[in-house]
Amino acid sequence: MDGKGESTSYLRFYPDGQVIQGSVLSSANAGEVVSWFGKNSNVLSKGSYVLTPEGKLEFATQSMMGEVSYQGSVAGNALHLNSKSRINGHEAEKDYEFMTAPGIQ
Repeated sequence: MDGKGESTSYLRFYPDGQVIQGSVLSSANAGEVVSWFGKNSNVLSKGSYVLTPEGKLEFATQSMMGEVSYQGSVAGNALHLNSKSRINGHEAEKDYEFMTAPGIQ
């Protein structure tokens, strides 16, 4: 393995306004990720989100490395986000699909 494998980014939004973010190798499926992907994990980026009635979403996540801010919108079963790393200045545009995974309630 060359260390440059593809990764998949996961976000989890909680009703109390918290959000967590983590990335895993693309070979991991949602069922495998759900076993450790929760608020109590000490390896995930964490933050708080605001969702407007119009479907606009804003949040920032903090990790040991620094902060990444996100802005975007919810449309149907998809989430379109623009992100900006305050760690290295990297900016990205990404689409996410909402999903349920075994074991998530």
